[in-house]
Amino acid sequence: MWFSQLYFFLSHPHTSFGPYFVEPIIAGLDSDNQPYVASTDLIGCSMVPNDFVVGGTSNEQLYGMCESLWRPDMVGRGGVA
Repeated sequence: MWFSQLYFFLSHPHTSFGPYFVEPIIAGLDSDNQPYVASTDLIGCSMVPNDFVVGGTSNEQLYGMCESLWRPDMVGRGGVA
């Protein structure tokens, strides 16, 4: 969580005037070993949702897939969260 806040703080002044147009997605574990996801848009606005994050040129299609397939408390293969 602190890494995403640091990234948002450091990258925001440069996103409007820099030559790079990216939508970074930051994923990891928080201090309680719970999944953590965050992202920014092209101008540096941060988004920290509770469920999922999408980005890139096909984000409209990805939102549709994630909204239809994502369920709370999903686990991966082998029962690992």
